[in-house]
Amino acid sequence: MRDRLKLVGTTLYGPRWKRPLAVALGTSEQQVHRWLGGQGPQGDLDARLVGVLDQAEINAAGLRRKLSRFVTTQTARQRRRMERDR
Repeated sequence: MRDRLKLVGTTLYGPRWKRPLAVALGTSEQQVHRWLGGQGPQGDLDARLVGVLDQAEINAAGLRRKLSRFVTTQTARQRRRMERDR
């Protein structure tokens, strides 16, 4: 479990991952520390980690769409300027 927690945490949140992962899991940072130490009930923790990954994927897809629209808009503006300046 420790390895899976750390893998998901560091992949999504970088070196200071424990607090943001705790928030995403709806628990305390202390609970994350207990899980890392092999203590406390883990229950459906793997399913919850998958849920965190699913939400991160949804967020990334939304960001990708926004960035793509921005790039498309900027490219169109640049083309219009180039045509106007000819």
